[in-house]
Amino acid sequence: MLAKLLDDGIGLDYLDEECKNNSFSICTQLPALRQNRRKSQDPDSLDFFLWGGPLEAAGGVEAVRKYAGSIVLHCVSRYPIRFVLASFRDFGRQSIRLSTGEGITRYEDGFAVSTALKNNFPPAVYDGFQRSRQQSGTLDFAQISKFYIYVVVGSAVVLGAVAKSLYAADTKFVATIFMLLAGFFANALVMGTLGHPNDRYQNRVSCLIPLAAITAVYRLKAVESA
Repeated sequence: MLAKLLDDGIGLDYLDEECKNNSFSICTQLPALRQNRRKSQDPDSLDFFLWGGPLEAAGGVEAVRKYAGSIVLHCVSRYPIRFVLASFRDFGRQSIRLSTGEGITRYEDGFAVSTALKNNFPPAVYDGFQRSRQQSGTLDFAQISKFYIYVVVGSAVVLGAVAKSLYAADTKFVATIFMLLAGFFANALVMGTLGHPNDRYQNRVSCLIPLAAITAVYRLKAVESA
């Protein structure tokens, strides 16, 4: 959550003031975090803070955890409007992040996945992994992802097209469809509030929309033929 607030700029503004009087270990990383935002057209302090070095330089997770909760509470209480607006902005952004295949790239030998396979499985497993399309760079999810997005968008159009007829035919079933869609947007709201928008977060629940469309059409056909 602290990384999220840094990403929104709220945490940076709060620490700019508080670090004048407090000695949080993260204070030494403010120049690097600010520089990251300035030099990038799409600044992402969350990823930079967590994985780019500042968190480790500030003492690691255990050291920062001791005061992170306090900073989060003070940030939200000091800048409530900014926090709400940032959360709704990221809710909207998260709702449309549906691409699949994130992270399907080559893992170097020192990466956690490669190390775990090499140390904990028979040599044949690691050798097979090294020969895989992912490791050779020939596993391309771009077209699969594009097709999947078309399916989700098309399913949403289908739901809109049959909504009126389905409501007239079976209001209880419409409530079920509504709950599926509510789950989709609730996920976007939670992830947009607690984290930075990321394709994999929404992709995990995006299948609810095609599921809703398929079941809606099936139910409508069943009612009409009854």
